[in-house]
Amino acid sequence: MNIVFSTDDAGAEMCLTSLFSIIANNRDASLNVYVLESGLSHVNKDYFLRLASRFPTVHIDFVKIDGKVLSDIAVPRREISVQAYFRYLTPNLLREVDRALYLDIDTLCVKPIAGLYSTNIDGYHVAAVRDFQVTRRYEVFDRIVGLNRTRYFNTGVLLMNLAQMREDDMTARFFFNATENRRALISKGLDVFVDQTIANLTFRSVLLDRRNNVLLETLVSDLRRVDPVIVHYSGLYKPFRRLDGDDARVKRYQDLYAEYYRQLVELIDVRPQRLAAEALISVITQYRRLYEARCEKIAAQKEILESREHVIESQQKTIDDQAVHSRAQVEVNEAQAKVIEDLRRENAALRSIRGSARALGAGLRRRLSARGR
Repeated sequence: MNIVFSTDDAGAEMCLTSLFSIIANNRDASLNVYVLESGLSHVNKDYFLRLASRFPTVHIDFVKIDGKVLSDIAVPRREISVQAYFRYLTPNLLREVDRALYLDIDTLCVKPIAGLYSTNIDGYHVAAVRDFQVTRRYEVFDRIVGLNRTRYFNTGVLLMNLAQMREDDMTARFFFNATENRRALISKGLDVFVDQTIANLTFRSVLLDRRNNVLLETLVSDLRRVDPVIVHYSGLYKPFRRLDGDDARVKRYQDLYAEYYRQLVELIDVRPQRLAAEALISVITQYRRLYEARCEKIAAQKEILESREHVIESQQKTIDDQAVHSRAQVEVNEAQAKVIEDLRRENAALRSIRGSARALGAGLRRRLSARGR
């Protein structure tokens, strides 16, 4: 089997891990591994050769590519490097090879790939797995003329019919579509995943069983059980990168990746670099998220307390207002009582005057009566 990778020093450890997983699950297969690179260090090349030396059925060739060859390529997204385009040079780089399996470096083989590799691709340029995640997430694919989103494939795992691609001069056609003809194919603003979209618009393809390229992030949203042959740590779910609320299936394959990497380190005595750093960053990130969550919780509690204090202050003001009202009512009641008391005194005085007036009248009447006699 002919296996193709494309990497630089930054991706060497992931590439080694992916290659080791292929070897581990296909021990009886003869593997010719081609590493497309544009300046891989001697240290990292030595790791690849050291790995191959442990297995007599594995042979590695480094294929040097001048990065200037792709100087006309416009890369609209920083997540995609010019190296993503190296795979499309394969037909012309490996002229003695008629079929090859290309894999992104963030893949992990967990089962034999003989069935995948032997897929009938006569008359087609590539075989690949449909990219469900991308076509679900991005509506722009409905607006790209000539693109069938139900057959839109992911280029992270490509079984390439190199003989057919050479016969049809597909490398030249692909790069023409990716440069001069790009705007005619993809309008500005619709160029999400440019190289992958150009590949879909350029190559005749056969769709593979989805087990042959299971995007790890799809396991979170897809309830159907999938038994992967190749796991693709795409998008957010890169090796060693833990996310809050990870699905149990996602965690399983993250742990599995870590185990393959551990075995690789022991086998060839590779010094953990980037992946180990990412693992540390992942742990730090988790603690940072926990800290931020705790800060948010404290802020929320503080807001609740401030709200309660405001309620208490409002209630206290109400109580104070009621107390003032009560005091005023007492004063009114006292004033009313005083008025009533004054009225009682006046009534008593009036009764006294009336009594005196009656007594005086009676006395006058007696005197008058006495004179009349």
